[in-house]
Amino acid sequence: MIKVPLENELEDLSLRQDLLQKEIAGSTNIANATMNGYFTGQQEVPMEKAIRIAEESGDNLFTSQLSYKFLGFIKSMDGKLANTTAAELDVFQRIESDERKEHKKRAERLIVENKIRELDIEELDEIEQYGMEFLDEIIVEMAIVFKIFDAVSLDIREAVKEKMPEWISKNYMKEG
Repeated sequence: MIKVPLENELEDLSLRQDLLQKEIAGSTNIANATMNGYFTGQQEVPMEKAIRIAEESGDNLFTSQLSYKFLGFIKSMDGKLANTTAAELDVFQRIESDERKEHKKRAERLIVENKIRELDIEELDEIEQYGMEFLDEIIVEMAIVFKIFDAVSLDIREAVKEKMPEWISKNYMKEG
């Protein structure tokens, strides 16, 4: 059974949702003493209980933090940038997009050239930098998506379930 420490994430969830520790324990059917152990960091949280907390809270940021902690997926932005508006996040997204585009033409050429010749370390670094700039842009875009879903109280897991049939029909994802 996978367990991870979640004391910081639980404290942040409690503050964001204006919930007491005992309210989270009650809504999830987790004993108060156990929940206290999770909040203080004396106990690590099993995945099944973390999922129960995420489902009960409907908190997109907490859900994203869990996917990062348990599975290593990208977590949403929970730093100072998370306190910006969607319009302000759009500005950051354009900045990241411009930085990525600075590398695009050369990186795409190198990716194709890599099919016919071995690239040197500097060329490989240029491709890697292009990928890293893409990640910066994706992180800001994810923050925008979370902000939008929070505005309409839509849980990211529900949104993904809803979109999955379309993504499968477009061959973005495989069924199953």
